[in-house]
Amino acid sequence: MIFAFEVTKMDPTRRPPDVTMQYYARCVEALHRHSPNAPIIVLIQKMDLVQAEKRQSEFKAWMDAIKECVFDTPFIAFGTSIYEDTLYRVSEARQFLTILSL
Repeated sequence: MIFAFEVTKMDPTRRPPDVTMQYYARCVEALHRHSPNAPIIVLIQKMDLVQAEKRQSEFKAWMDAIKECVFDTPFIAFGTSIYEDTLYRVSEARQFLTILSL
């Protein structure tokens, strides 16, 4: 499963919106039910819109929220931008995970 969050969609308390996290949790739950060994790739999109000095803390805030939402569910996360090669790296990771699952 590839799930994309938009980094600019933080609530006023600088947390990801509850409705977004609830939707993600339901998707992970359904994935576990129907395909328990499927890998999860999380994209935190539009990182280029975050000031350079704040990117690491914004990314960490999303990672913390995702881990809190689904506890021990493993996932691989990438901060992405359409203006860089970050989406290409995600594609490479997806191909690698596909090979591992064969």
